[in-house]
Parts: sequence; structure tokens; C-alpha cells
Amino acid sequence: MSATTLRDIISSENPGAKDLFKLKNKVRQDKMLRLHISAQQDVADNADEDLGQTWFKKMAKIMGQIDNHVKYCVPFPKVGRQFRFLDLGCCPGGFSTYILKKNKTSTGLGVSLPPDAGGHAFLMDPVLQERYSVIFSNIVQFQLGLEPVFYPYTHPLPTFPPLPPQLTSREYDLILLDAHQLRNQVDAGALLAVSQIIIALSTTKVEGSTIVMKLSNAETPYTARILFMLYMLSSSLIAYKPYLMHRTKATFYAIARGVGGGAVRHSYLQRFLPQFQTLWMELLTRQNSMFGNHDLDFIASDSDLIAYAPILNDLCRDVWEVQKNALAALSETLGVN
Repeated sequence: MSATTLRDIISSENPGAKDLFKLKNKVRQDKMLRLHISAQQDVADNADEDLGQTWFKKMAKIMGQIDNHVKYCVPFPKVGRQFRFLDLGCCPGGFSTYILKKNKTSTGLGVSLPPDAGGHAFLMDPVLQERYSVIFSNIVQFQLGLEPVFYPYTHPLPTFPPLPPQLTSREYDLILLDAHQLRNQVDAGALLAVSQIIIALSTTKVEGSTIVMKLSNAETPYTARILFMLYMLSSSLIAYKPYLMHRTKATFYAIARGVGGGAVRHSYLQRFLPQFQTLWMELLTRQNSMFGNHDLDFIASDSDLIAYAPILNDLCRDVWEVQKNALAALSETLGVN
């Protein structure tokens, strides 16, 4: 299914989304809007220490907004109840800081690209680090396939190292998927996305875990399929765009609760996980960072997506509305008709 086809289906039932898609086309065609967004990206790619601190504080507030919106994915401490979380793409540490401050008995593990490899600096308060540990590594360079992968696909390494034990243990109540390819990096974006999903599906608790996943462009077949998967795996699914995020951008968070818990949802998890592991091995051989048109057909066929479109519309209506209003305001501010 093409992105245009899915957008047309959504637009036919959602006038607000239809208006948003028109505004997105305007952004692509208008030089002034493109220059404005390019300037924002340049600032992000060359953040100094002060801006890093600003983002750190903003991310902590965004995690608070997510938590409050879903009532609540981070519990207050309770006697006899442990709370453990995993944060993929953790640096500078804002999300994890919010969790550790709210739940003062929680413990966490973060994974982030090393700063000397282009990752963000780790800015968490040393006192909070007593309940937290960090693995500085590129997660796409762990062995995530069904079979060992050797040179030449692992060049310059002779083979990918296995996942650390902490990333294969089903012990996490909350799993945050916020790692993303930086524009000044050359790693494959599709490989990073699949790597995160494999780790998440390998670390959910038997009774079910909450997954908070950053996504973008909910109207595309890729994101729609990921949301379909989370819908099938979870007891509840919410899409939310915190007001502190870049509201003109298409990013948002999916919050899936009870992932993998119960016989039916666990059976779906057991079905999806090896498929992603197989896809991970296939992606290693590719020369670009994009998903192929049929890579995620194992999640949902085109007919499945068509049937899912009304649910997708309800799920993402508010996300699209926030971005539509922000793009309309930006166009007016810049004097773009």
C-alpha cells in the first residue's frame, strides 16, 4: 500500500487530517517554510552545552506530560512493589530523571550511543545515578538475529557481540524506545528502529509491560503497521503529542500497556519477535537506510491496514490536530499563503 492510498482513506473520514496533509505539502513546496525548519535542524545538530541542558530539562517535563496523560505509566513508590525500567536512547537522561524522581525506589537501565560517536552527553544528577546504570553502545551492533552474523556484514567487527544479559532479561515494567538516527550519522535508520523493537519484545515481563515508543507520520504505512502491532500486543494503546514537543513536526509517542501479557498477546509477541530478527539480518545487507515496501507485511497486510484505518483515525486524531494547528500558525507567522 502506498502512503498516498492510506492518506486518502484517512482523509475521507477525517477533515482535520486532510487539512494537515495539505499543510505538509505546503511545507515541502514553500522555500520560506523549508528554510525555517532547516534552521531548527541545524541548531539541533550543533547543540552546545547550554542547549543540551535545556533539552534535558524539557525531556523530563515531556515524560511527565506523557505520564499524566495516560494516568499513569510511572507509579508512585509502594512498599513491596519494585519498579524497573529500560530507556533506549536515554541520553541526555531527561526521561529517566523524571522516573527516578517520581518513584524514589525505582531502578533503571539506559542505553545510548557514546558521546565520542556522536551521542548526546549524559547529564543525570549523580545522586540519581545510584539507582541507574548506562550502557554506552550502538544497539545496531549487537547480535540481534536468529543466527550469528559474521564478516563482511559486520565490518569492521568480525562478528556482532551478543546482547548484554540486562537486555535479554524479562524484568522491565516500562520500556522507552526513543533512540533515533541523528542527521549527521550514517547508520541505517531502519536497522535502528528494528533493533529497538527486538530488544523491547525481548525484555517485556511475562505479565505484560508498558512500552512508550517515539514515532512520526502516523499516516504512513510503516508507522500505521507499528501501531497495528502495538494494538495487537497491548491491553490499551494511546497516541499522544506532548505540547512541549516540536508541534510543527510529525513526531508523537505511542503508549502501549500490558504488552505481551496474557496468552493471546503473548502469542502475538512470540510471532512478531522472530520476524523482526529475520528482518534485522536482511537489513544488514542493504545499502540504504529505508524500509522496503513489503518489509512489515508480516505485521499487517494492505487489507488489514484498510480495516484498521478507522481505529487509526480515532487513535491519532488529536496528534494530527496538534500538528495541523501548529503548522497553520507557523504559516501565518511567516506570511505564507
